[in-house]
Amino acid sequence: MVLATLFIAGILVLLFSDVRWTSWGGYVLHIHFAEAPGVTEGTPVRKSGILIGRVTKVRFADRGGVDVDVKVDPQVKLYRDEVPQVSGSLLGGDVVIQFYRRAATSPPPQPRAPTSDGAVAGEAGTLTAANDGDEAGQAKPPAAPPAMNEKPEELVHDGDYIEGTVAPNAIQAFGNLEGDLKQAIDNLSTAGTEVGKLAASMNKLLDNNDEQISRIVNKTESVIDTFQTSLNNLDDVIGDKDVRDNLKNSIRELPQLFTDTRETVNTMQATLESVDRNMRNLEGFTGPLGDRGDQIIDNIDKALSRFDSLLVEMSDFGRKLNSGEGTLGELMRNPELYQHLNAAALNVERLTCKLRPILDDARVFSDKIARDPGVIGVRGVLQRRTSIK
Repeated sequence: MVLATLFIAGILVLLFSDVRWTSWGGYVLHIHFAEAPGVTEGTPVRKSGILIGRVTKVRFADRGGVDVDVKVDPQVKLYRDEVPQVSGSLLGGDVVIQFYRRAATSPPPQPRAPTSDGAVAGEAGTLTAANDGDEAGQAKPPAAPPAMNEKPEELVHDGDYIEGTVAPNAIQAFGNLEGDLKQAIDNLSTAGTEVGKLAASMNKLLDNNDEQISRIVNKTESVIDTFQTSLNNLDDVIGDKDVRDNLKNSIRELPQLFTDTRETVNTMQATLESVDRNMRNLEGFTGPLGDRGDQIIDNIDKALSRFDSLLVEMSDFGRKLNSGEGTLGELMRNPELYQHLNAAALNVERLTCKLRPILDDARVFSDKIARDPGVIGVRGVLQRRTSIK
């Protein structure tokens, strides 16, 4: 029972522990970091927060920095545009190598070709390649040189050598900010001193002008009360529904009012232009009158003199008419003459009535003669026509 229990426990440990990748296979990647704080053998390697492998070896690189060998689960695919980064917590624990996808603008890391002595040629020198053995202790073959024009989604293969980065340490970043913080604290201290001086000046000003400030406060309060009263009055006016409706109607009629005003202004402008033309015409008319003013005044004087003489003659005529002198005076004062004139008028009227038929017959006769002149000759007698009447 004890042996069976130990055997089963060992199997469970192997199945559920992280040693399955380092003991049962996987592919190895060589990562170069400028520094690797807290990275040791067994440090977890993650992608998107999921454990995909562990660190198997850590050593110094010949050109500087640190070379880290990691063994990755064979079922996990890593790509050229994914970069390993060393990150840790604020207090320096729980260090992990995290693969994240590089930004689209950054070129993907390219593996370097190994040299004849097993060193990998880098941009700044050579790096010693790790000869990690598998379960049988055999050395892994070196990585092949990269092909030209590799695609960003190309897979990373066993034995590739890639560059890694180190996440900024919060304590280091805080230390780097020490100078800036000191300057900020100095500036803050200076600002506090200036604020203190300003507060002292304000206190001095308030002490010296206490009465004036009180008057200003009182006047301000009075103004606020007056403004509040005005707002209340305005609210009383605007608060009425009829007033609001009338105001809305007036606002709606404003465009038409502006149109009518524009038409009125145009009409007034046309009227003023007409008045201006009339004034120019009147000026053209009064100009000659001004030039002949003396002659016109003489003519008016003569006309008035003649009118005065006419009035004198009319006065004399009226006097004679009223006194019975002359024919008109006799007509007005002698009834018999009036009766004779009336009788003569009646006789003329009777004569006119008698002459009317004769004139009508003459009109008919002249009309027929005008239409057929032959009726008054020999042919008319021989043809025995009816009378021409």
